[in-house]
Amino acid sequence: MLDSYMLDYYHRIRTVNKAVNSTIVSLSGGYNDYLITPFITTARYLDSLHVFSPSVPLVWLPMDHLCILWCKQLVLVIARGLFDAVDFNTKQMSHDPEFLRAVFYHHLVNNNGIKIRKSIQSSHLTQSVMFARGRSEWIENLQKQYTISLAHGVQQMQYHMLRILGDTDYRYLTIVALNVDVVEWVFACSATQLQEQRRICSDGIHLSHFTEIWPSIRYRRKLLKLDTQELKRHYTELTHVIVRLLPTSKPVVIQIDRYFEPDRKLTVKTPSWFSFQRQLLLNQTHEKSLYYEIIMPQLTHVIQVYKVYVDLIKCSSKVHHATASLKVPWGNQNTHKHFTEEDIHPFQIRLHNSRPINGVNESASLQLTLDPLCQYSVSIRYDILGSMGQIARIYTPLLLPNIVAVLLLTFRNQILGIEATGRCSMFFKVAQFGIKPYYLLPMVKLVSRGLSCKRLSNSWVAPDWHVITEEGNDFLLLPLILYMSSVGIVWSAALVLSISLIFYEATFHKLACKILARTMMGSEKLSGWVLSVLHKLPGIVAIMLVLLSITTCGGLSLCIGCIFYFLKLTQMSQDYIEQLVVTVLKYFARQFRRNPTSDVSQNTHEDDTQKEGSSPQTEEGAEIENKVENLVAMDNSSSEESKVESDQTDEKSIENRNQMEESRVVNCDDIFFHFSIFMMWCIMAGLSVPSVLTWAHNFKYSTMLQPDPSFVPGLLLSICALPLWHMDLPKTEICGYSYLGQILTLLVGVTLIYSSVFLHRLNYIITSVIVLVTCHQMLASKYEFSDDSDINDSTTTGPETETSSSDVKAKLE
Repeated sequence: MLDSYMLDYYHRIRTVNKAVNSTIVSLSGGYNDYLITPFITTARYLDSLHVFSPSVPLVWLPMDHLCILWCKQLVLVIARGLFDAVDFNTKQMSHDPEFLRAVFYHHLVNNNGIKIRKSIQSSHLTQSVMFARGRSEWIENLQKQYTISLAHGVQQMQYHMLRILGDTDYRYLTIVALNVDVVEWVFACSATQLQEQRRICSDGIHLSHFTEIWPSIRYRRKLLKLDTQELKRHYTELTHVIVRLLPTSKPVVIQIDRYFEPDRKLTVKTPSWFSFQRQLLLNQTHEKSLYYEIIMPQLTHVIQVYKVYVDLIKCSSKVHHATASLKVPWGNQNTHKHFTEEDIHPFQIRLHNSRPINGVNESASLQLTLDPLCQYSVSIRYDILGSMGQIARIYTPLLLPNIVAVLLLTFRNQILGIEATGRCSMFFKVAQFGIKPYYLLPMVKLVSRGLSCKRLSNSWVAPDWHVITEEGNDFLLLPLILYMSSVGIVWSAALVLSISLIFYEATFHKLACKILARTMMGSEKLSGWVLSVLHKLPGIVAIMLVLLSITTCGGLSLCIGCIFYFLKLTQMSQDYIEQLVVTVLKYFARQFRRNPTSDVSQNTHEDDTQKEGSSPQTEEGAEIENKVENLVAMDNSSSEESKVESDQTDEKSIENRNQMEESRVVNCDDIFFHFSIFMMWCIMAGLSVPSVLTWAHNFKYSTMLQPDPSFVPGLLLSICALPLWHMDLPKTEICGYSYLGQILTLLVGVTLIYSSVFLHRLNYIITSVIVLVTCHQMLASKYEFSDDSDINDSTTTGPETETSSSDVKAKLE
């Protein structure tokens, strides 16, 4: 749930239902409704009814959250139910919850066509019915399977008699009536009277309340499934089942099928997910067969999707009609598919809800009503694409809390890196090593199991994984799959954001200037000047966001703040690129200066050696002069060496100073720090989009959204934007980063435990993170550095100077 007010609404419904004798009827649109999930509309309390629109008789259509309000078929069904719920004595709605539930169960789940008051009154159903003795026709056909087709209607009343056989091979009876508008059309009787040398019935009992209105494309169909031996056991005198047809000009078709249940009720094992071939369920249906039931015990989870193929083998008619219906016993979520000469596509079977852990033990089944004039082949195949679609449909909302957890873990490691190294690491570097789920996911699972016990769940808020487990949607590797998928999504989003910040800065700036010029300013130059002023004075934007969140909608301030934050990041990245280019140019210029000086010194040294090699040394009388010259040369060389050493030390100190200045210039800690906060801000803006859309839709009525679920997050983040955008962050000389990292670790666990289903809690978790970081950067105290390093430096330089002076004295002596 994205909205806390929606959660309060459903909580109040449950509270009112417990306090007052009321009946709650909830409707879901089925697979076409992508916004209202079955989890929201499922009723978990007594005297309630939850139905999917594809399973409602006379509707059988999936619809979205808008069509469900004005769908003609559904409106008629609900209107009939409301009229039948009126108490005849008080002329008001009945206050009997059992009666109300029976009325809507009749209209929305199991409609047999009979008025609900007659169905409830057992005396009416047990009362015998007198058959007309006037102008009527009694027909008995001894065939086990046959079809009565009356293309021109019925001229006079007809009674078709089906003998109740004692043979167990034909124990079960299925009758399908097409275009029979009469409510009471099937009975059971005892043929004891004679009329024109044939036995007939004078009266009988009702069987019409056992019928079902069956989905169909052509004509209205009614289906009756009957165990004749069970009927015979309760009423031993019965001999026939009677189908009564009243005079009509419409075409009428009656289809009869007697069979042995094991031949038509099959239990099959559904194919596995890695099976790519069709699995044959029925090689060929029996001739003139009408009904089959295929039980699938392995169909229990929402991610299971299969395709059922009903292929026509042979048919004696060009026009044929078959229907496949998926019956789910743990919820009114039946779906249907028709196979005709025009539609031969397979039937995709899937579940809206998984079978609950403490639910019924019955299995889902596939019921086939076939055309008796045709023979079919039935096969099934696992639908991998459909299964992936179900996974995306059911589990995509669970990715959002995992994405937030990955972002918080990444930001936590950046915070701890600032305390350890004094630098804020790059997002991708930290995300590569600091978000491994080895210890996090098992701890979250264990804590969720511990909080799900009855003692704690009654006194404390139950974790979201408890809800997922109760729905039957949990499996072993689900947390790991969600977490690893979230890691990939975060990496992809961060990569796209980085590329857009580096390469498309000018494009976004021009786009912002154009939008600002069209909405507020007159020209693009003026809007560009305004943007430059706002970049230099971001506090103005923060104050405007605070005013917007108070006067209009908190989500609007979050969205506008997200846009300005992105433009600020593009400006920071552009400044960083410019500084990086200047630093690289300075480096190459310094290398270019250093190489020519070394070449010149090398050439002069070679010339001196050549001159010394060519000096005359043949005269013996000049030895004394040479010794004197050598002593003078030694003194000169020592002085030159000392000068060279001093020059080298000066050059090294200059190089070190330049490198320090380059590191300070190219420092991009602020970009990495704001990059993570911006991604969290983007999630906040995305969660507030429904509030913004509601505010825009109701703007003509009121400029302020009331109530506003995004007001508190929008106001707090707008206030935090003032120091975040104005101060030089992060501050590396302050303490307390380790404590902040521990708080972020705790919030990661809270995110995964309590925000997987109820997504509105993410707003407050992310808001608390940004507020804590802002307060830490503003209020944390600085480290106190000692002067021991300076003393050590002075003591280390002393011996070096003493050794150098002693060497000079030795050379002079």
